[in-house]
Amino acid sequence: MSSNVLTGEPFNLMTLILSGSGVLVAIVAISYSRRALFPAKREIRIGWVKPTPLVGTSSTERVSLLVEVNNQVLTAPHLTHVEILIAGRHDIKSSDFDQGKPLELNFGSTAALASVQAVTPEVFSAKGSKVLLRPALLKRGWRLSFDVITEGMPNDLKTSDHLADTKVFAAEVPSMAAFWKREFRRTYIAFLALAVVTGFLVTQTYLITRQYEESSDTWYELNRKIMDLCGI
Repeated sequence: MSSNVLTGEPFNLMTLILSGSGVLVAIVAISYSRRALFPAKREIRIGWVKPTPLVGTSSTERVSLLVEVNNQVLTAPHLTHVEILIAGRHDIKSSDFDQGKPLELNFGSTAALASVQAVTPEVFSAKGSKVLLRPALLKRGWRLSFDVITEGMPNDLKTSDHLADTKVFAAEVPSMAAFWKREFRRTYIAFLALAVVTGFLVTQTYLITRQYEESSDTWYELNRKIMDLCGI
């Protein structure tokens, strides 16, 4: 047992720690539940894998590859894979595109579609440095993906959307090696935090047990002295 410095009243430190941990867990659980149960009305999530050069520079054999886009030869062609998830609670209708304007994905350099995996591939087109997603019915849960060839490595993917009441998110998706490296780091940090918390709780349990034993010994010694004084 520990005592309050201001009032001198005893309180159980272990109970306080467990109560605080419970509050933190509840806050995290509420946050995740809110995202799962109450997603945005309409949402588009765009993930793109880090671009890779079509011709490697570390090969021991000489490789020649000619890539042309609109009669323009690309000197450093790169391939980027992009995946689009239609999330949220409702479908996205063609009428949700403001004035029929498409969703633009700007790669910052000459871009050309290499392949399209979608229910309606014709909704995608390339123009200059942009890939356009034209107005169409995009059903909730659909996954659209395509591969795009660009001149050089695009440093970022910029989006310019004209969608009403729709959230658009774009982020780089890590490679498998980077993904597992990140997961290993997260797991290591989680186990380290668990070990620290476990050690702290064990230490607190030991201290509380010692305090209880000392108080029991003191109580026993006091009773023995009282009995000696009374001649019992």
